[in-house]
Amino acid sequence: MKNMKLLMDADCLIKLTKAGLKETVCQSDTVFIPAIVVREVVDAGKIKGCSDAFAVEKNISLNLISKYQTKALFTKPVIVLLTIYLSPKNMTLLPRMMLN
Repeated sequence: MKNMKLLMDADCLIKLTKAGLKETVCQSDTVFIPAIVVREVVDAGKIKGCSDAFAVEKNISLNLISKYQTKALFTKPVIVLLTIYLSPKNMTLLPRMMLN
């Protein structure tokens, strides 16, 4: 059974991969990445020959990582992540977030 839903950016995904923890996290939790992160990690990484890119692509094809489809028009990953997080369906989290 999956414990949490995690929305990851490129930095988090790359560091988990390099640390050898990505598969463990993906098996215990549901991991989502926006399309812009796929472009940043997989597409650009494959062009550069980064082994992380191929590992993440394999995880996507095995459904260990899910692509989060968004209609966000932003090109900066952090803005896309914030847009997803602050979407109307997640607004109930705002009061808790503001207290931290």
